[in-house]
Amino acid sequence: MDEFSCINRFFSPLAKSKEALNLTDDCAIIAPNSDNKELVISKDALVETVHFLPNTPPSLIARKALGVNLSDIAAMGATPRWYMLALMLPKPLNEIWLEELTQELSIIQKQYNITLIGGDTVSHPNKLSLSVTVIGEVNKGAALRRNNAKPGDGIYVSGTIGDSALGLKILTNQLPDASALTQEQIDFLIHRYHVPQPRCTLGKWLSANNYASAAIDISDGLWSDMKHICKASNVGASIHQNAIPLSNSAQTMLHRNKSYYLDIIGGGDDYEILFCAPQHLENLLLESSLNSEHKITKIGTITSNKEMTLIDEKGDKLPITKMGYNHFTS
Repeated sequence: MDEFSCINRFFSPLAKSKEALNLTDDCAIIAPNSDNKELVISKDALVETVHFLPNTPPSLIARKALGVNLSDIAAMGATPRWYMLALMLPKPLNEIWLEELTQELSIIQKQYNITLIGGDTVSHPNKLSLSVTVIGEVNKGAALRRNNAKPGDGIYVSGTIGDSALGLKILTNQLPDASALTQEQIDFLIHRYHVPQPRCTLGKWLSANNYASAAIDISDGLWSDMKHICKASNVGASIHQNAIPLSNSAQTMLHRNKSYYLDIIGGGDDYEILFCAPQHLENLLLESSLNSEHKITKIGTITSNKEMTLIDEKGDKLPITKMGYNHFTS
């Protein structure tokens, strides 16, 4: 099977929108739904052994490849609409692998109401890798940024933190205390690593109501991504350790060994939304969380001193030695 047969068989069925031009041209043509919209664009690359383990099923690779980009779109408060996919594949083309990948992409497209509009497929002699670009829409001026957090703002996160990092440790046999977990807890952590859950509904809600002063998705780790907000907004942050929301699985590991806290706040791949909001919105946000599909937890406060601190239950500052993932230093 050559490149063009591959495109016609596996990817043309995913590209039925008018913007894709049936994948017969080198470019797609897209336009916002109205003059009051802006386009929001995110691009991420995934490389075997860096972002997913060898022999990961193609369906899970599809989930992660689209999920991490959709999470970026969600954190901007935008609605995803289109995506482009570049695949770097070893020879010869594995048709069964491609069938499973594209079947899962079709399921995700329906879930998020998005469509493929182009990309590229090339051979690579070594590791499998892929790159996804997602394009979304947001009302003009309503995109959530990192640079508008103010002293006194509350700091909030969606979902639970640290599950993905612990799941990766299990998959790579680096969690010696995993025997303390039930099989259900182990499966939960591994699923959290493999399958990001982009918080698109929450991001759009925050944006549409102008609730968030700053936002980011947690990809590099809670601590590291909070640092990105602080740097962009020229502020500091005080985070309370006991307020960070944890799953039952993560709590079990912490009870076994307190040192796992560094993995939880620094491990990355949570793909939850970390956001800041004015103090007067606290009750509204927390009450809304009770009636929402996405749990929201307040974990701290933005400060003016440009210092990031983690506070324990006694009010003491805790030393932080793990700052999150960095591709060229980690």
